[in-house]
Amino acid sequence: MVISHVNRTSLSFDDYLAARHLVVTPWNESKGVIDLQLEGQGYRRKVIMKTPSVLSAPFIVAQSDLLMAIPRLVANRLKQAADIAILALPFRVPAFSVKIYSHQRSGKREATDWLKKVLQQVRVGEH
Repeated sequence: MVISHVNRTSLSFDDYLAARHLVVTPWNESKGVIDLQLEGQGYRRKVIMKTPSVLSAPFIVAQSDLLMAIPRLVANRLKQAADIAILALPFRVPAFSVKIYSHQRSGKREATDWLKKVLQQVRVGEH
């Protein structure tokens, strides 16, 4: 899905490429799933802002002309908190996995196990 300010009512592939984009990247990666998919088709998007926090992103998008690609489940949750529009991504992106890594010395093994279980239940419930 793509989130945008509420005045945007449609999104074509050309609109998507012409727009400026916000990307959530906790580790400041240079390319994500969306960028790799677009490059495979010979295209590139204009990423002009990165943030490490998905929690700040919808508020930035709501007050700007930026677009942000985000999974549907997250977009629906963020819509409850911010005045944003949710639009379909105008191209297909293959499914991808989210992995959780934790260090043995991170303590609270039960907390990590709990988080993994919750995320797996969300994923199952999404289909």
